[in-house]
Amino acid sequence: MFGAELGVKKIVVPYTASVNCAFGLVSADIVHQYSTTRTLPGHVDPAEINALYQPMVERAIAQLKSEGFDEDAIRLEWSVDLRYARQVHELTTSVHGQTPLTQAGLDQLIADFEALYERKFGKGSAYREAGIEMKLFRLTARGLLKKPEVQKLALQGEDSSAALMGERNIFVEAEGKLAPAKIYNFEKLSPGNRLAGLAVIHTPITTIVLQQGQTAQMDEYRNIAIELEGSV
Repeated sequence: MFGAELGVKKIVVPYTASVNCAFGLVSADIVHQYSTTRTLPGHVDPAEINALYQPMVERAIAQLKSEGFDEDAIRLEWSVDLRYARQVHELTTSVHGQTPLTQAGLDQLIADFEALYERKFGKGSAYREAGIEMKLFRLTARGLLKKPEVQKLALQGEDSSAALMGERNIFVEAEGKLAPAKIYNFEKLSPGNRLAGLAVIHTPITTIVLQQGQTAQMDEYRNIAIELEGSV
């Protein structure tokens, strides 16, 4: 219903619909964030920046190792909040060069900040002559978890008749009345199967309703992709 009102072209109901958030949670990397505040000019010696990061790096590695991560499963990402002198707004800019920082890496950081500034505030808005200040030094430490392997299945054709359980009346809100709809068993659908509304797909974890003019197809991962007629 909401998809049709918003003009959405396709809605995907994941195979893990009722536990999608939990699935993402248990498969997400472990992340710790650290920061320290100090005002430094953009032309500072990179060694001074590295000295600020060293205790954060040591703490991050020790914490992730204590949580069971080997060193090859640890990733450290540096970023710095920069601004033009006397301005209020700061932009968090990622360090893309090698760390600890070299002069080349610091030059790249400044260039990235100015490019980011112009993307946000408009071309020509960057003004290095005003002076650049670094205010906040951030470290994001990731412990990489092994990601679950999702099996891709072969498509079996569009015929969904093997999953048809029967027919019953359902309430159609758009028409304000009951109408007959075909009922399908999700467990008997195969990848590639296509069906059209009015229809109801019963799954072990949710119920999918197809309205008039909507079609659905199961993909290679057993997700249900619903196409809305007339959407752009």
